[in-house]
Amino acid sequence: MRAACEQAGFTPRVRQIVPDSATLVALVAADLGIAIVPESLRQLGVNGATFRPLRSPRMTVPLALAYPESADNPLVRRFLETAHAVAA
Repeated sequence: MRAACEQAGFTPRVRQIVPDSATLVALVAADLGIAIVPESLRQLGVNGATFRPLRSPRMTVPLALAYPESADNPLVRRFLETAHAVAA
């Protein structure tokens, strides 16, 4: 994200790191900064936070899937199959 900001012509000054996205949006709504967040956070409906889509370049964020090695639950196995299919 820092590289995307620098490509847009500015260097962000990180003042606070928060443990979750909901807290991040709440800080933005309290006028304590700006943030780059997933579009899905729009659904939070936090008063005072405005969401704008980013223009190009389209940013992607690598994700990982964590699960127990002994995943013998049929629902977990089916989820893993679906996740692998979507990623491929």
